[in-house]
Amino acid sequence: MLCLNTTSDWSQLKMKVLLITVYFARLVLTKRPPADGDDLSSYRLPNAISPVNYQLTLLPVIEDKPRLCGHVWINVTVETPTNVIVLHGNILPVETVVYADSEPTDDNEVSRSMVEKLCFSGVLATLEQLSDDERKTREDKDFAQSVHLKEDIEQMIIILKEELMVGAHYRIGILYLAEINDGDNIGFFRVQKKNEDINNCCPQRWLGATQFEPAHARKVFPSFDEPAFKATIELTVGHDSMLKAISNMPRKSSTSLKTVNDWVWDTFETTPAMSTYLLACVLSQLEYLETSYMSIDGRNVSLRLWTEKEKFSQLDLAYRLVPQIMETLENYIGIPYSLPKLDMVSLPGYDLARAMENWGLIVQSESTLLQESDKDDTMEKAIFAITIVHELAHQWFGNLVTSSWWSDIWMNEGLATLFEGIVLNKIAPELGVDVITVLFFQQALFHDNMNISVPLNYPVELLPTIEHKFDGFAYAKASVIFRMVRSFVGDEAFRSGLNRYFNQFQFKAANSTDLWVILTQESRRTSTISSRKHLNRIMKAWTDQSGYPLIQVDRNPNGTIQLTQTPYSDFNTLSSDNITEAVSWWVPISMTNGGDPKFSLKDRLPVVWLTPRVPSTAIEGPKDINTWILINLEYSGYYRVNYDRLGWELLSEQLMRNHTVIPTLNRAQLIDDVFTLCHIKVLPYEVSMRLIEYLGHAEEEPFVRSVAVGHVGRIQQMMEMQHITNDYLSNIVKAMMTYIVPSQNTESRNFHSSTDLDVRCVQEDEHCVNLVLSLFHDFTNGSDTSAAQSGLMKKHFDYVFCTALRHGSNSDWSYAWNRTILPSTKLPEKRKILKAMGCTTDANHIQQLLSRVFLPNTVQQSIETSMILHSLAENPSARSLVMTFVMKNWAFLSKHFRNPALMRDLLVVVTRHSSSIAELNKVNAFLNEKAKELGPGITDLIVSTISSNIRQVELLKLDLSYQDLIRGNDLSPIEQVASSEQ
Repeated sequence: MLCLNTTSDWSQLKMKVLLITVYFARLVLTKRPPADGDDLSSYRLPNAISPVNYQLTLLPVIEDKPRLCGHVWINVTVETPTNVIVLHGNILPVETVVYADSEPTDDNEVSRSMVEKLCFSGVLATLEQLSDDERKTREDKDFAQSVHLKEDIEQMIIILKEELMVGAHYRIGILYLAEINDGDNIGFFRVQKKNEDINNCCPQRWLGATQFEPAHARKVFPSFDEPAFKATIELTVGHDSMLKAISNMPRKSSTSLKTVNDWVWDTFETTPAMSTYLLACVLSQLEYLETSYMSIDGRNVSLRLWTEKEKFSQLDLAYRLVPQIMETLENYIGIPYSLPKLDMVSLPGYDLARAMENWGLIVQSESTLLQESDKDDTMEKAIFAITIVHELAHQWFGNLVTSSWWSDIWMNEGLATLFEGIVLNKIAPELGVDVITVLFFQQALFHDNMNISVPLNYPVELLPTIEHKFDGFAYAKASVIFRMVRSFVGDEAFRSGLNRYFNQFQFKAANSTDLWVILTQESRRTSTISSRKHLNRIMKAWTDQSGYPLIQVDRNPNGTIQLTQTPYSDFNTLSSDNITEAVSWWVPISMTNGGDPKFSLKDRLPVVWLTPRVPSTAIEGPKDINTWILINLEYSGYYRVNYDRLGWELLSEQLMRNHTVIPTLNRAQLIDDVFTLCHIKVLPYEVSMRLIEYLGHAEEEPFVRSVAVGHVGRIQQMMEMQHITNDYLSNIVKAMMTYIVPSQNTESRNFHSSTDLDVRCVQEDEHCVNLVLSLFHDFTNGSDTSAAQSGLMKKHFDYVFCTALRHGSNSDWSYAWNRTILPSTKLPEKRKILKAMGCTTDANHIQQLLSRVFLPNTVQQSIETSMILHSLAENPSARSLVMTFVMKNWAFLSKHFRNPALMRDLLVVVTRHSSSIAELNKVNAFLNEKAKELGPGITDLIVSTISSNIRQVELLKLDLSYQDLIRGNDLSPIEQVASSEQ
């Protein structure tokens, strides 16, 4: 029995808990959606006119004196009488006309002539030199009177001389100048491939490309730059004949420029009706490998993979997977890919930018599309394949049907992410992509717990908030939400529903309500939900509010199972007594038990629903009270589960008897849930230690074991961050590690995975460290080794270098450093070594590695700087130094990375382990200084993360104070387990 020494001791502890809760409730900021009073209308275009077609002519000069000249004809229809035309445009208009046009004509030649003169003769000369032929397009009355730019909201307002007629067709013609972006990889930008050979001083030529998502088409041409305004687009691009131009559609024709030699105009076939952010173009000297697949409608769809010719061998895996992925996607939803071709471009110099899944033309970093031909790491292959599936699914589904506005952008990302698992489990089950499901769930659950999380469906009318819809959390949560929907409506209803949805809204705009209506009809047809339920009502709770529920599972004396939902919070302050409909969900409860365990897709259908009106209910349980029950099969529902102590004990016993009875995903889920609940003091750590005891004798999946490793590492991290020394907690950690990394396996040198190897060496296991140093020195000395040792070195290269540089000598460090600057070192190996160097605990080595970016004779690309800083940020010995380094060198690093979004992400990474008030104050001062540059979203996330860390440390200290007040020998089993390994 546990008791405290005195009543006053207990009262003091309770008061301290209360003070901490109040403090952090005030400290953590809350990011809110725009309120009713906010002025949203000025950022949205009026609906008076709608685009039908764009005839766009672009002449980007990407070499010396970069500039972009353009002309666009926009054919529009009038919906409401108006004498004002409002477009998006962050450009300089030179001439604007608006005139009536009953039958749109092809003015491509006239547009080309005007753009050529504008770009190669100058603005004034162009206006003076417009010929009579070029002015024939103005035969009708010109309705344009004046043009005004509103730069703050990137809009162009054309004032007309008279009102436009409803139902009539008009043409808007605009000749303009725009910028070639040389920094942020947005709009029309250029990148220069640097030679990897430091002895070659000559850079390669510039490449040009576009990035229009989410709202950057307006930087390249005047347009209706909102997702709901769909129109067909005919693109003509002028360029140096040494370059190749590719766009969404196949090239239709090519002709020479009249003004300059060796330049050509390429005109591409007209696109289907689509949003402006999907238009794309790439200018490069890259080459391609071509393959194809047979569509379900009998067409042969061309697939081209673009890269530098010498890297063709690294396209092997993508070349094999892409056709299979496309076929599988078509077969699943029963809709053919609608374009005649798909290009995937591995763009040099684009390493740190996210991929853009334009319709028919995916632009991505080299590391995304290329893979070394000799790689045998299953996890790396899985991650590579998942990325390819996501891009293919996104550019297909997300472009076939786009959201009415940015609020529903999570739908496209969620579906694309969901299909990663569906497709790869069919075409490449050996890759074991279940690990990604676990990672998405953990990412979503972790961030959705933080007080700054916002709903998936929150308004983003304000232009500055659009970018925040494209973060990793939104992708992760959206994917697990769709996984839950698929589980409770059933696969048949889900597939048929998607088929209907894509057919009905093909080339149109839709929103989540449209999809929920169709899925409701299909799930009623298949009898997976009752006629009283509607997905729009069910899903509103999941998409229109943040957070998720915690399901409490208790056994009643009469043998029934009591299920209760409460909102999960790491403050652990809510209970079923104060739950309201406003913070509740429609929760599908899937369940099985030890008497007849079943885990198929069909078995994931809910046995009961918890609702906002009925948040708690009792259901029939197994007849034998000693039979385990398990809720949330295969991570099918977006919630955490807590069992009573008997429930946890019975599950632990089953894992000890035969852990394979419970599927891999559920084992990972159980470990993640129990540790998370222990961290917030809902459960004592003894429960989590008991649950993972089976790991001591099981041949477990590496990623399941890694979940336990991560949580134990979190306990150690909290202790390290605030220099906490406590025998009770140290014994807990040591006991857990005896299960996670059994010492007998270490002695036999049987390393099954990278996680296995790394964990043992991180725990200062002497056998592990000695083995790794031996392997490392054999490698560095060029010694002959056995086939087994050679295979081990190859398989665990990253971890061998990491451990050797953490525990090795200065000469080991010098070897690694020199290898990163040798011209003969292959780029993939160089980057692995740079990342491993971040494992060092030597302050001088840390400083040397941080300073590497400044060295004049050392070529360090921005992706390598990012890898170094990320690696050091995860190193307890370097965290403080790297955070200070980033803040002090913010201006230099901003120029180095040339991407504000990447700088914001970097700041999140280097501050996320801070855990003291002093660190919070330091970071806050920097955030205030950079408030305008960073924006509220990143600021709130950083402050909330640090505040949560501080609170976790304080709770840990309270828990230790509580343990000091305990009488008796209740902790002796832990101490016995820990001491048995000494």
